[in-house]
Amino acid sequence: MTPTCYTTLIRTEHGRVTLLPMNKNKQGFTLLETLTVVSVMAILMATALPAINSMSNSTGRQGAVNTLLNAFEQARIAALTNGVNAYVGFADQSLSQLGTDFPYHAYIIFRDRVDSDPAGVQYVAVTKWMFLPKNISFKRDCTSLFQDGTAVLSIPSGNLPQLNSGASLPSIVYTPTGAIRTPSNPANLCLYLYEGVFANNRDTLMTKNSTYFDRITFQRFTGRAEMDLATLQ
Repeated sequence: MTPTCYTTLIRTEHGRVTLLPMNKNKQGFTLLETLTVVSVMAILMATALPAINSMSNSTGRQGAVNTLLNAFEQARIAALTNGVNAYVGFADQSLSQLGTDFPYHAYIIFRDRVDSDPAGVQYVAVTKWMFLPKNISFKRDCTSLFQDGTAVLSIPSGNLPQLNSGASLPSIVYTPTGAIRTPSNPANLCLYLYEGVFANNRDTLMTKNSTYFDRITFQRFTGRAEMDLATLQ
C-alpha cells in the first residue's frame, strides 16, 4: 500500500487542522520548456530594443526643444520687462575647460545691467547654466547661429557664472522691444539639435541616421521661436 503524501494544512473554524493529499497529476514546467520561453523572450527584447532607444532619443530631443522654446521666451520677456538687451548664450568648444558637458550642450540667459544691479558688471545672469538632456547637443550646422560671426558676444571676466577669465559666447540678442538683433544674417536665425555629443573636436552621432535632428527657427521682429515641424523624425 502506497503511503499518501500530505502537503497542505487547512485550519477549520473549530480549530482543527486537516491535511489535504497532494495531487500527483500536477506537474511543473520541464527544463526544455523553460529554456524555450527564455529564448523567445530574449529574441523579442533584442528586436524591440532599437525601437525603444529610438523612441527614447526622439522624446529627449523634443523635450529639449520644448525647454529651449521656454528659455527663449524667458529671455524675450526679460528684455521687455527690464528695458535692456537680453541674451541666450551658448557654450561652444572654447568653453571646453569648464568640462566636457559644456561645449554645444550648455546655455545661459543673461541681460544688460540696470541701475538697481551691483556696479562694476556689464551683464547680469538671469539663470544659471542649463544643459540639454543626455546625448542631445546643438548641431554645428553651416546655417545655424554658431556659424554667424555677428552672434559672438565677448563676456568680461566675472560677469557670468564660471566665466572667471571671460569668454566669447555665440548668442541670440533680444532688444528692449522683444525683437532679435543678432544673428544679423537671416539665414543663421536657427538652431539645430541632434542625437550625439561633441567630443575630440568633432560631433559624434548616437544614431546611424545622420538626418535625425530638430530645427528651431526665429522671427526677427517678434522674437518668437518655434520648432520647424518639417524636421521631426
